Amino acid sequence: MGTNWDRRMRRNARKRARNRVLLALGRVLFDRIGRLEPETASRIGAALGRLGYCFLGPARRRVYEHLALAFDEPAGSHRHRRIALAAFTNFAANAFEWIAWLPRGSKLAAASIREVRGMEHMVRARAAGRGALLVTAHFGLFEMMPAALGREIKPAVVIGRKPADESFDAFVTENRARMDVRTIPQSAAREILRVLKKGGVAGVLPDQDIDKLPGIFVPFFGRDAWTPTGPASVSVMTGAPLVPLFIYREGPACHRIEIHEPIEDPGGTKEERVRALTEEINRRIEAVIRETPGHWAWFHERWQTTPEKLERRRKRRARIAKQRRERENGAS
Repeated sequence: MGTNWDRRMRRNARKRARNRVLLALGRVLFDRIGRLEPETASRIGAALGRLGYCFLGPARRRVYEHLALAFDEPAGSHRHRRIALAAFTNFAANAFEWIAWLPRGSKLAAASIREVRGMEHMVRARAAGRGALLVTAHFGLFEMMPAALGREIKPAVVIGRKPADESFDAFVTENRARMDVRTIPQSAAREILRVLKKGGVAGVLPDQDIDKLPGIFVPFFGRDAWTPTGPASVSVMTGAPLVPLFIYREGPACHRIEIHEPIEDPGGTKEERVRALTEEINRRIEAVIRETPGHWAWFHERWQTTPEKLERRRKRRARIAKQRRERENGAS
């Protein structure tokens, strides 16, 4: 057990050292890109994204594999190549443009939002005074939405996964704060409830496979996908409606936000309501991705968790936790 523990500690130490190097390089890159005009940064990012599609073979093949799972077509078909190229291009354009907006703050960044459709849905959702959970995906320049809407919707926060590396966590939180966006860890349940109780809004992105979070297997593009149940559970607990919204790129430094109708609570037992709401969240996100597939982050392994893998991971984590306790007891 000690050997496995020592090996794990060395691996974590190497990972922390690598993250520190990447963080230092990231700060330098942020500084350079931040001096560019957002439209220029967006164009440069798009060009680099196209180069990445051509030269980053493993990433490109991963995107093809995920597209084949979603659309049930042979990997690398003409349609897949077109979507993958758009995904690479938009991903890099969004990253560069967002970095360029950071030094300018939320007031100037909001000017890149040319139109917000469906604000009446937001008004209706918040009319009961229970706040609202804004449900979106890693789709378009999603980081821009809190900055663009935060001045009209207060208090507004983003619920995010807390990175294991404290330095990286501080880096992300610091840059979001430059856009007047406050981040609350997913584990800070009381703080989230406090925001909703004040009639505020909290943004969530439940479109990724994170097996460490409570979730269930529900369909996504016709395949069962491990999906976080946090948004649905909080909605059932507080009565805060789930409001889907998405951002679309219309050009360099030019975007459109569309707010959809709130998801209706179907009623039933707590478990039935959580499952039904989680299924509907996936359906809403899937519909938007099908409409504009090049805006979504196809790089993420959305279907990687299976019931068998989940059980193995849970046993491994329980074993590691037991080893840690034994080691701590032995040291004391």
